[in-house]
Amino acid sequence: MAELEYAFGLPADSFEVYWLEAGFNLATPDDPQAFLRGLGKHKGKPFIPVYPSGGVRDYLEYVARHSDYELKLYNKGVYHGRKARRLGIGRPLLRFEVKLRRMRPFQQHLAPGLVSALTLSNLLHPGVQESMAAYLTAHWQAIERFVPIEYDLANSVLKKALLVAGRDPDFWSSIKRTGCKSTYKRTMATYRAWYPSSQS
Repeated sequence: MAELEYAFGLPADSFEVYWLEAGFNLATPDDPQAFLRGLGKHKGKPFIPVYPSGGVRDYLEYVARHSDYELKLYNKGVYHGRKARRLGIGRPLLRFEVKLRRMRPFQQHLAPGLVSALTLSNLLHPGVQESMAAYLTAHWQAIERFVPIEYDLANSVLKKALLVAGRDPDFWSSIKRTGCKSTYKRTMATYRAWYPSSQS
């Protein structure tokens, strides 16, 4: 910050923040790859595998894109490869980030009157830091995951298909929109009868 002030001859509060990326590392007991494979949606937006490209078995990075921001999760230890040791990554590590393309979504979470505008000067204000921590936590808690399915080989293809579809809220919403109430109730009853654990 001091270098920027010196280079431009302006105080830190002259530099307003229009774009920001913040996140945290989570040390995991095991390789976080299984967790990444189970990512579903965030506030209705699906997680899309983005790296590496080209039909790989396991993607290391997933992104959920919104109009003003995006969420990114990746396997940090494997992602950095040979750099991991130099970066001090000696254990399984999951990285979670929120990239803000506009500051409005975050500013709405700030306490009224805390700051008039986010600048390099007040970005490290304790109140701003606490709000950012709460903001990141709220986004983390809004992630929907699909727990990996253990298929019973004795089940029919129909049962397996319903097991997959029934875990997606959009599946039930589509039945409500396009089908009659009796179809919805009958399908839901079948799902719960075949998979009692779905009611927990």
